[in-house]
Amino acid sequence: MTDKPSVACVLGGSGFLGQRLTDVLLEAGREVIVADRNPSERHAELYRHADVCETATLREALAGTSIVFNLAAEWQDGVSPVERYYSVNVDGARNLCATLTEVGIRQCIFASSVSVYPFRDEEFSEEPTPPPDSHYGRS
Repeated sequence: MTDKPSVACVLGGSGFLGQRLTDVLLEAGREVIVADRNPSERHAELYRHADVCETATLREALAGTSIVFNLAAEWQDGVSPVERYYSVNVDGARNLCATLTEVGIRQCIFASSVSVYPFRDEEFSEEPTPPPDSHYGRS
C-alpha cells in the first residue's frame, strides 16, 4: 500500500505565481488548497479564504494540509499606507510561522522575489547585500 501524498496549501495562491504553482502541483497529482485574501478565479473550487494578518483565517485554511507554499505578500507599487507592506510581509510571516507551529505543520516553503535586491545595472555580489530600493523589498 502506498502512502497518499500530503495535501498542499498554496498561500497567496490567487496571485500570478500561486496560480502557476497550483497548476504544477495538480499536474503532479497533488491535492491542493488555494488560500488567499482574494478569491481564486483560476481554481475557484480549491479556494479557501486566508489572510496572514488574521490568524483565525490561517487556522481554517490550513486545516487538513501538511505542507505550505508561502507566496503571500503585499507587493504592488504605491501601497498606502506603506506600513501595510510590513504588517503583511513581516508580521504576517510571523503569524504564519506561529500558526504552523500551533497546528503542527512542519513543512513550509517560502518564495520571494528579486525585489530584495536593489535595481542596478552593474553586477554585485550577495555579500554585503545593498539595501533594497522599495518598501516591498525592505519588508
